[in-house]
Amino acid sequence: MFTLQEQVANQITAVGDDYFERMSARTRSGKPSRISAAEVHRTWRGLLRDGHIFTSGRTVFTPALIKAALPEWVTSVGSIVSLRGYDEAEAEVEVDPQADSLYAAWAARGQRSLGAADQDRVIRESDVHWALKHYIAERPAEALAGLRGGPWGEAALEFVLATHDRVDVVVYEKSGSWCLIEVKPYVGAEDRRWYAQAAKYRCVWQVMFPGVPPEKVRCVLVAPRIEPELAASMLRDFGVEHLELRVPDDFEPPPRGDE
Repeated sequence: MFTLQEQVANQITAVGDDYFERMSARTRSGKPSRISAAEVHRTWRGLLRDGHIFTSGRTVFTPALIKAALPEWVTSVGSIVSLRGYDEAEAEVEVDPQADSLYAAWAARGQRSLGAADQDRVIRESDVHWALKHYIAERPAEALAGLRGGPWGEAALEFVLATHDRVDVVVYEKSGSWCLIEVKPYVGAEDRRWYAQAAKYRCVWQVMFPGVPPEKVRCVLVAPRIEPELAASMLRDFGVEHLELRVPDDFEPPPRGDE
């Protein structure tokens, strides 16, 4: 199997009652390293608690292992690993982080988090918003061609933060940065609140993932039409970027309810 960000090959060479050993293709010692069961449990409990973890240092292999073992529940954007459907605010099932059956506890909560509240949110969403966010997520290289940076890698729709805020799209930049994208159908000359919303996502991201350098987190407001004067001041004073974007005629967003 491979680590998530740099795709370094690893081979499991031994398994014990409370540990396993793995050999990395980049090992300097030529010897396998040991991963304890306690480390795997700590990583899983972090995912249950916050919905996401940032992988770095000694933790790069364990999240990759969990994703490989539970592909239906675990996804990643760059080196951020996430649980699908995470939204504790909508959960009716109490989860004990010390429980033996952590997988079963998450499954029970996850089934609720994809229920009526999400369906209601989809119904209220405008067609322009729906199409724009799916276009960015499905064709990030094409959609973000007018934005500095790139090349663009994985993208995640409706990324739920530990504060229960939803980022419309998170796109990983292969240089090691994340773009947190807030989509709107229109941004007028007085719509400072949309820039504040995008900036809030960046602040939460930096607090929850302290291992990510601040300069590696970008917040971007995207709409078909953005009034330029306010956009320029928001970029200058607060570092909130913007991009005018329209969905091309050849892009067909998925039907409602497929998210």
